[in-house]
Amino acid sequence: MSFFDVNIFERSKFDQIIKQGKYRGGREAYPLGYRRYSERHFRIENDGSYAVWYADRQTMDEYLNGNRPDMNQWYAHRLLGKLHPDNSFEIINCSGQGDAMLLSTGLNMWVHQVSKKDGLVIENKKYAHPAFIGLRIGQDGEAVTPYKLFVRKTKRKTVNTYMAQLKTPINAAFTMLSAMTPRNINEIYVDLAHEFGGTERPGDNLYKVSMKDVHRLAAENRIVDALCLYTLAARKRGYLIRVWEITALLRDPTSTTCVDTLRDNYVRRMRVFYDENFTHDFIRSIEGEEKHDLFKFEEISTEGNLPSATWGYLIEREDGQPAIRL
Repeated sequence: MSFFDVNIFERSKFDQIIKQGKYRGGREAYPLGYRRYSERHFRIENDGSYAVWYADRQTMDEYLNGNRPDMNQWYAHRLLGKLHPDNSFEIINCSGQGDAMLLSTGLNMWVHQVSKKDGLVIENKKYAHPAFIGLRIGQDGEAVTPYKLFVRKTKRKTVNTYMAQLKTPINAAFTMLSAMTPRNINEIYVDLAHEFGGTERPGDNLYKVSMKDVHRLAAENRIVDALCLYTLAARKRGYLIRVWEITALLRDPTSTTCVDTLRDNYVRRMRVFYDENFTHDFIRSIEGEEKHDLFKFEEISTEGNLPSATWGYLIEREDGQPAIRL
């Protein structure tokens, strides 16, 4: 889909659109481009900022009126950002290629996923930023949100020693998984859904599990659980079980998952996926003091091109708030 009609995210342009009038019916909303594409719209917030949404406008009205609690998680991700009174744009969400294309047009910058640069990157010819929730960017592309950026580099011998202590329990866990039936493995995922998936609708929050949760299970010596949760928390998917399969299993215990379909091959596929990705994901997600033992950090500038970051970046906001990558 093309976004050539979308206006640059700039206060004077949005003010002109407001003078032309809001959409008829429903809550106050204005088009970002052609009026017939109402899913691309903005709304005026109480603080004077303009919230940029990318979702069906009328359904968004229902959500904002509190009439779609079943879709809260999905619609919360449709707020892409806010244009503030100082003309800076705050990044809040970017969930796919369509979002990235819309933001690229509105910001007049290149918004794209770069695996070697740790995720979503926003850049022009002068500046480049690893995108995180709450990052505010000025019209020229310079960050309004003060932050320092570091590239991580591993201390290889220390990392090898650190991972060696997990080798035996992980091999034992895979041996246990190999002896289980598909039903046994599905039951592990169901138990994890009850533990991590929320209380009102178990399973919904499984989309939010992270490597932090995998670390906690490993620290509690729940290695089998940690390996299963890793298949949901990993940055790559590996053709393993999906969250929707688990939520379907919660609703109907007789439903089948790819664990049932693949049978013995499921654990073999888990093992291949683990061998290819686990060390990288596990090490790069370490926090706290251990992080400083395993990595050395080199401060880099956001002017020009960002260097590759195999082990990710470290972002330190001057306001002390956590920097959650997109």
